[in-house]
Amino acid sequence: YEKLGDVRTIAVTQGKIADVFEIRGQLDEALRIRTEEALPVFKELGEVRAIVITQVRIADILEARGSVEEALRVYERDVLRDIEALEDPAQIEFVRNRIASLRASSAEPPGD
Repeated sequence: YEKLGDVRTIAVTQGKIADVFEIRGQLDEALRIRTEEALPVFKELGEVRAIVITQVRIADILEARGSVEEALRVYERDVLRDIEALEDPAQIEFVRNRIASLRASSAEPPGD
């Protein structure tokens, strides 16, 4: 894909590589690939759906690392704004429910 100059497919492939790192528990590397390699390409191409999917995966990694507040910020600041641009009511509702869930989990006292 690099020889062909197919930047979109490279970004999609990078996302799949990040999936493997995530499954292996190498969350820092998965996060790095998504934020530094895949997301910028999708933004440059203006592919809103791919941007949203990547942002959700970034938030999921942050949550898995225990950074619930940071994951919540990604959902509120980035995902919600971009998903609303797609005008997909089901997806907007999903994101709003996810935000509510993250808010609830960040408000729970440790150990519960």
